[in-house]
Amino acid sequence: PIPPELNSYPEQFVRYIEEKKITIMMCVPSILSYVARTHSIQPGHMPSLRLIIPTGEVFPTPYLTQWMSTFPEKMFVNMFGPTETTVECTYYIIDKIPQDMSKNIPIGRACGHLEVFALKDDNSIAVVGEVGELCVRGPSVGLGYWNNPEKTKSAFADNPLNALAHDWIYRTGDLVELQNDGNYLL
Repeated sequence: PIPPELNSYPEQFVRYIEEKKITIMMCVPSILSYVARTHSIQPGHMPSLRLIIPTGEVFPTPYLTQWMSTFPEKMFVNMFGPTETTVECTYYIIDKIPQDMSKNIPIGRACGHLEVFALKDDNSIAVVGEVGELCVRGPSVGLGYWNNPEKTKSAFADNPLNALAHDWIYRTGDLVELQNDGNYLL
């Protein structure tokens, strides 16, 4: 991992990636945005880096665009995954530079080991164009919060779409919209 103290020093952050010949970087967008805002990324920098995975929060589209314009040869994959699902639960391959700076980048579709879907207030599935709460189902979904049954009951529940017992889901609390291409937008 990149030493946390370098998060405040964008030039040293970039230099570290270069010196260690890092090939894959998973990073929160706030750090990537800071590095872009300080003009610390330049064409030709970080030549070993081939995959950049923003995760943990929304990556402001103008800064993503700056990264992608500076490094058109690198691959960018937006990921989303709350702690309660252990690891990332969705991914979106960003294959072209966004044109609309006011729109968020999709969080994508389910990673292979999980199922994601959006539930409307009446616990029915949100279809294309509808907004619903993102829910996650699968083997990496947690069992609840330690010593906090009230919070557990509000976020972890039996799947309302399946009458089978022990079909556990995590209700993220995040509102998403299913797009025509099958990707979710936060």
